[in-house]
Amino acid sequence: MPRSPEEHFKISSFPSNIAPTVTHDVKLNRQTTLSTLYTYNDVHAYVEYPETGSLQPVGHLFRRDPKNWQNPAHEMGYSMGFPSGRTQNGHEVFNPLLKDSAGALVPCTESHFTCQGSKICPKADLEKLSTPHTSASREDVRLRLLSDRSQRLAALSPQSEVFRNTAALIAALRNTGCRAPQGEETHVPAEEMADRELQDRLTSKAQRGYMSVESKCGGRLVLHDDELNICIKCEHYSKYVNRDHYIQFIDESRFDFDYIKAYFDNDKDELERIERSASDLGVGPLRACTTVTNFSAQKVCCPFDHRLENGSLVQPEMIHLPCQVKFRSHPHPVPLPQKTPPVIRAEIMALLDKLGGSLADLTTRRFLRHPVVRAYLADRFPSIPSPSLSDLHVSLSNREHVKVYIDQAITKNFPYGTGWEGLLHLKKVQDETLQPEDHYIRKAFTVKGSTMAIHEEDERPVLGDSHDVRIIICMTKEGSRRLLNVQYPQSDIGFKRVVGFYEFELACWDRIRNMSVVFCRVFVTRQTAAVHQLIFEALDDIVKLDTGHNLRWRHIHASSPEDTDGLILQWGADQHSGQAKGLGLYLQKIAQQYPMKYDLHEPHRLLKDLSPYEHLHRIFRLCFVHFMRNIRACSVPEEVRNLMRGLCCMTHDNWDGTLNKIQALGGKPAIDWVQNKVASKFAFEAICWERSYIPKAVWVSGDSNTNLVESVHADVNREGVGFSLVGAVKAGQRFDALTMKTLQDFETAGIRPSYQSGHPTERATRGVKRKFTAHHNTLVNQDAKIDDHNKRIRKASLKVSKHEAEAARYAETLSTTDVRVEPQRHADLSQALAKSQMALGKAREAYAKVIAGGKGLLHTGTGKVLILMPVDEMATMGGS
Repeated sequence: MPRSPEEHFKISSFPSNIAPTVTHDVKLNRQTTLSTLYTYNDVHAYVEYPETGSLQPVGHLFRRDPKNWQNPAHEMGYSMGFPSGRTQNGHEVFNPLLKDSAGALVPCTESHFTCQGSKICPKADLEKLSTPHTSASREDVRLRLLSDRSQRLAALSPQSEVFRNTAALIAALRNTGCRAPQGEETHVPAEEMADRELQDRLTSKAQRGYMSVESKCGGRLVLHDDELNICIKCEHYSKYVNRDHYIQFIDESRFDFDYIKAYFDNDKDELERIERSASDLGVGPLRACTTVTNFSAQKVCCPFDHRLENGSLVQPEMIHLPCQVKFRSHPHPVPLPQKTPPVIRAEIMALLDKLGGSLADLTTRRFLRHPVVRAYLADRFPSIPSPSLSDLHVSLSNREHVKVYIDQAITKNFPYGTGWEGLLHLKKVQDETLQPEDHYIRKAFTVKGSTMAIHEEDERPVLGDSHDVRIIICMTKEGSRRLLNVQYPQSDIGFKRVVGFYEFELACWDRIRNMSVVFCRVFVTRQTAAVHQLIFEALDDIVKLDTGHNLRWRHIHASSPEDTDGLILQWGADQHSGQAKGLGLYLQKIAQQYPMKYDLHEPHRLLKDLSPYEHLHRIFRLCFVHFMRNIRACSVPEEVRNLMRGLCCMTHDNWDGTLNKIQALGGKPAIDWVQNKVASKFAFEAICWERSYIPKAVWVSGDSNTNLVESVHADVNREGVGFSLVGAVKAGQRFDALTMKTLQDFETAGIRPSYQSGHPTERATRGVKRKFTAHHNTLVNQDAKIDDHNKRIRKASLKVSKHEAEAARYAETLSTTDVRVEPQRHADLSQALAKSQMALGKAREAYAKVIAGGKGLLHTGTGKVLILMPVDEMATMGGS
């Protein structure tokens, strides 16, 4: 029964601000009278399912903003297309409903489109799906989907689920085949070849003509069934020579093995029997289908298997259910609301434009949970507790649909992509549009790998196949000015934040302001010594450009060992040989500028004659935390670890003797550890003041670890990891600008980033608490291990006692049994005694293992939990 206009609008899905006025019997001209005219006065109004008339036309009149004009026809849920047309220029038409502010008729262009109908499965009930409609709403869509779900729910049963899983497996195997590279020749029967060609045609249509250029194996999949296992494999598979071909073992508990066997044996009678049984359950290729899609949908084939007239089992191509409607009834199902109206699409694109640098690596998930999006939706829908994009329009529930808009925005904002070319374009735009004071990307260049020196410390490249090196240096002028006055810089290099690049970061703790400062970040594809030398040279050039001065180093530029003002006194880093050697090479090059200057620490030597490592001995400090962590990871006894830890000191009474003792007691792991430090040519000098040329006052005052630079590196990683190059630069720029602004706010207004003052006392207090907490937690964990050991040793001791008593009982009984009087009982007791003695032996072995494991727990824990051990063992180990 047709709805009245009022009923139609009550259940239709329209924006909440739409309240169309309804007019009846509106005459347009001598030939055309509208039975109903709906007038929408809101410029943002759209109608997904415009009402049509079965006998007379229905009109929809929209008000539009001339500055942001959208064709209402593009907002309809129906797929519109040919035949179509429009009036030519110079042949304008006039409509009595369209007048200007003075009431005069305005010239108009008339255009018309035709509804394209729907696409349905060829095995669907055509008559049922051709029911005409003149008006529709979301409620009609919901009822149709509810009817489909009801049919599937009625067919839901354990048997039908097993058949569905089996049919899905068969369809997947048929669609994919063996994906190994083509090698062996395959002979395919003519009947099967026809099915393959049909499948290839459908696959080509589904992929819109794209076919992979990589040839894959054409081998037939066969069923292999023996007493041990059941599998489906490529006919060319061999466990000896062709293990890369397809094979899958079948779990009979999840699939209908009879159906699989009938399919691969091409047993048509058995297939028909099984499929008819499945049809009785409401599933299978013989059942009528209910698959319907919009005409504009990408889907080409029905997702369900069906039997064709020739007996082939395929997912058939959807057929067109046409519609020639311009004014009258639609003889097809109501289309799904998959099309996002242009007014909503404009909202989404405006939202994306607000995301700035976050757009470069935006995914649908990140977009949906982005604070800007969530705040916008909360403001847009204040009455909905947790609004989502689908509240703007239901089509946005499709994440891939949203991804299309995201990709459009990324292409618009980053036309050269978000990789290397995109980074170069970003730098070009920066250089052309921003003042030099605001530049962040300072250098971006490529160096031919063949032109770079190779050093023994270099690691093999792992982030890419290219031998060329790409370097991007990001640094502000303010960062240069602050770096010029730093005394204790720290550097660190990470690999998590950017795909295909390492990230070098330079930072320090500002001892005047008691805040961390990040000077620069460098993205690089290799971390060799030569690459690091380039980085340090480039940083020096940038500082010179920004401040007019080069970086100054204590052992090179000072006039005496006591000079400290305006000089870099100590450089902290981990034991990466490429980074350290690169710094040494850079310092060696700087020293060449002073050919007649003598070294402060070896006055008989010229600075220019110092090797890269000798420069490091005067400036480089190895991170204490890294050094200790590597010791913990070394597989040597605790006694040897203590000797290793003792090397990290101010002075050492017996250095060479300790190294020899470490190697003698620790075996190969200890030998490798010592040789690694010796081969580095700087590690031991960087952990023991006595072996370096760093002044004692500088050593004591300087940082003993690189926790600061690693903490700021971890901090920026919280902004995200796995970025593209452009995304990482954008995120780094935001982070660095925030930290620099925070520092400036403290300098100008005295506002710190927290209520902590940053005073050394506070830092020391936190350090003491942190160390105690870590130490205490370690001891508590050891107590738990002692508790577990005590439980196990009690259990093991009880087992030993039990089997000892049992064996003694059998032995005593056996001794009083006369074998001549009771031979059978004597034999049974002998056998029982043997079993008991065997069990006793195993119990004692288990007990001994528990004791051995407990030895490592001696003298551990808080001391409040006593360890259970045999008295003789405790005496041997010196315990009590």
